Amino acid sequence: MDELDARAPQRVFLGAAGLFGVLAAVVVALAVLGRIHGGLERVLLFRYGGDLVSGLLLLLLLVLFAAVSCLIRASGWSLLLAVLLRILSFAAAAVVALWLLLIGAAPATTIFQGDCPTGYAVQERSFLFLEIGRVYAVDGIWGVQAGRVGSDDGYQPFADGAYLVSRADGSLEISFGIHSADDRDGSITLPERLAACG
Repeated sequence: MDELDARAPQRVFLGAAGLFGVLAAVVVALAVLGRIHGGLERVLLFRYGGDLVSGLLLLLLLVLFAAVSCLIRASGWSLLLAVLLRILSFAAAAVVALWLLLIGAAPATTIFQGDCPTGYAVQERSFLFLEIGRVYAVDGIWGVQAGRVGSDDGYQPFADGAYLVSRADGSLEISFGIHSADDRDGSITLPERLAACG
């Protein structure tokens, strides 16, 4: 029984190291995909921006690393280094958490024409009196940026359903921020991706 108790920290350490390796591989893969597409913010994954997803994974990595560093037994000067490592790990996790709070956004809003999905989604973020939206061409859980939209007063027209989609000559014209028939914040024209469903 004592032998099993003695090996328990080692098993926890090995399990944590394996999880760390998997998370690190996913973060690297996301970084490579972001690089291919011009930046992580240009990628949508599970209805969230790639920068937010990779930031959450990085936060998990840092917290896991900090927790594992607490399992390291040390004494003397090595104890001082171990404590410093723990402090730096938790501080880095706190910085990443703050960054995530600043860039945080709601899930992307799928754009519909009536009840028909268009194959596009918009990730909107408000800051003070501005709203910036990235339009993504979505395939399943993955999307790549196809355009940008913007509004004033921090208003998020797509999340509010204040948009209108019309089809013409293989294109979609998406008008957004519709306050009245003549008052709109803007529009964007994108290639048609999915056929009308009726």
